[in-house]
Amino acid sequence: MKSSFTNSANVALLLMACSAPVSAALFPSLDGKAYYDDVLDITWLADTGYAKTSGDHPTGWMSWADANAWATSLAIDGVTGWRLPGMIDIDHDGCTQFKTKGGSDCGYNVLTGSAATTVYSELASLWYDTLGNLSSYDRFGHHGAYDASGNWVGGLRNTGPFVNLKPGGHWTNQRYEGRTWGPNFGGNSWFFSINNGLQSSADVTDELRAWAVHPGDLRLVVGATLNGMETATAPGPSFPVSGSSASWNYRVKNTSGQSIFDVRLYAESVEPERVDPEELCYLDMIPAGGEATCTSESLIVDGAVKIRLSAQGSSQEGNHVQSDMAAWYIGGSDFKPSLFLDVTMAGLDIDSQRPGPELYDRGTWYHNVSVTNTGVVPLRNVRVFDRTEEPSTEAWTKVCVFSAIEPTETKTCQVDVKGIEGGDIMKRHFTAQMRYQNGKITDSDFSYYRILDYP
Repeated sequence: MKSSFTNSANVALLLMACSAPVSAALFPSLDGKAYYDDVLDITWLADTGYAKTSGDHPTGWMSWADANAWATSLAIDGVTGWRLPGMIDIDHDGCTQFKTKGGSDCGYNVLTGSAATTVYSELASLWYDTLGNLSSYDRFGHHGAYDASGNWVGGLRNTGPFVNLKPGGHWTNQRYEGRTWGPNFGGNSWFFSINNGLQSSADVTDELRAWAVHPGDLRLVVGATLNGMETATAPGPSFPVSGSSASWNYRVKNTSGQSIFDVRLYAESVEPERVDPEELCYLDMIPAGGEATCTSESLIVDGAVKIRLSAQGSSQEGNHVQSDMAAWYIGGSDFKPSLFLDVTMAGLDIDSQRPGPELYDRGTWYHNVSVTNTGVVPLRNVRVFDRTEEPSTEAWTKVCVFSAIEPTETKTCQVDVKGIEGGDIMKRHFTAQMRYQNGKITDSDFSYYRILDYP
């Protein structure tokens, strides 16, 4: 079962999705660190405040960019590929129909959906349909949610198995596509309020909570090495000799808390060309917390290779369990990833013009940082750091994160100019980095400038 984020203007379908919510069963995975949602076909972190409790962030409240960067950088028990919850901006027009009685993507009682049809909002589906919470408005749009005795029953009442699920806005990964407002005019993103079931938008610089999800089912966690090197993160290890023989070692771990039976492991080539799935091995029963392994041999293929590994079995109740993970590698000597970092200011290539431009202290100045994928394979989780090196050296600071950069694509961000008045030459050192095998792919650039007192 695949999560489907597709837009639809079919009014009948929208009304059906609104009137027929589907409650999910939540299955423990990752040894209790997460729960699989069988309606959305995603896995939720059990600790909704993990950004804070893990020490990754002092409060757990962060801007939209920081929230995305945090989620995509997560590795829980070695499992990567996390993201913020998704939703659909129907018709790509933002909040043009704020409704309290439902049937919209904006307001209260919003559309939820399921992976079997269309997922309109993952957070709304969990909050309304699975946990059974009620918004500040009933399904007729009247303010108030009361039981037969007149008691208020709206808001966050049911938290399910999750910990640290507290009132507050939670970011989605969906950029707001309608008319925007705020200090970053043109920069808003969608959020869902755990307080009262509101779905709306906020300025991307606002600080809201971040809750990570992972596509698919993690009750079985699949991993693979190729000639002893891990393949879980794109672009994967590099093998310069195409056609050479290589050894795969597969492992399947049961993190569900109960035995899983009749487990089989399949492989399907996805890139550079699709090949039908084949069964790699039969692993029989894997007990709770247990791990099974098997091996195979293959020939190295030219180019950027992506293989979908699928572990499939049955739970004690007879329900189908399927966990899919990707394995990556690069074949051929011309396929090593590479990147190019360029830093400019006001259109000037400031790394070769010491002492650089003269800036007055009353101006607003930015470094324009761009990272270009100069290779033929996608780049993942590219981070940009900078530090001041003159007149004194400071610690490195992470200033930008790009979750993915496709071949020939350029991603950009802006970094504030900082410095001291008085005409001293400032030297800033920027570096772009991506982890690759046991090292990093990097490139550096520099910035020179002076800040003068306004005359």
